[in-house]
Amino acid sequence: MFAYDPKTRVVMFHTKDNKIMVKLKEGEKKANVNGKSVSIDAGVVNKNGLTYVPLRFISETLGAYVKYNAKDNRVIVRTPTAQQEYETLMHGDLTEAREIALKLPEISGDAPMLKGGEGYHHYGFTFPEGEALRFIIDNAGYDYGYYEVNEEGLAIKKWQYDDVAKRE
Repeated sequence: MFAYDPKTRVVMFHTKDNKIMVKLKEGEKKANVNGKSVSIDAGVVNKNGLTYVPLRFISETLGAYVKYNAKDNRVIVRTPTAQQEYETLMHGDLTEAREIALKLPEISGDAPMLKGGEGYHHYGFTFPEGEALRFIIDNAGYDYGYYEVNEEGLAIKKWQYDDVAKRE
């Protein structure tokens, strides 16, 4: 849970079980973690009515996996459970990895997404033999999308075909 008190300019958050409780005061480079003062690299900033918090500090304090991709200027944050799923996806049991791959958020890549039609209630999927990081999703035989899972664990749509409009 996260909260912000505009009167005191303090951001507070804690885990569901309250084992970790954190307070950050706007403009300060110190945090209070379970009653102990901890130095942090960046403080809380309020700009144009929005409150910005140090993502890496919060994520790591809560036990999350954090990785910065400088090339794409993207931060990947995974909970411990999501990190375990990522490891399974990349190196684990093929059946489990395929189930995880099909649940990944779909990123459209460089091409705009085609809109699926109404009433498509049948979805199928195909993986190449022995693989979990490439697959095709078939939307009721009307729309097909080819995905590749990248090293960050994101399913990137590389190609799509709309059979009704006959367009890629």
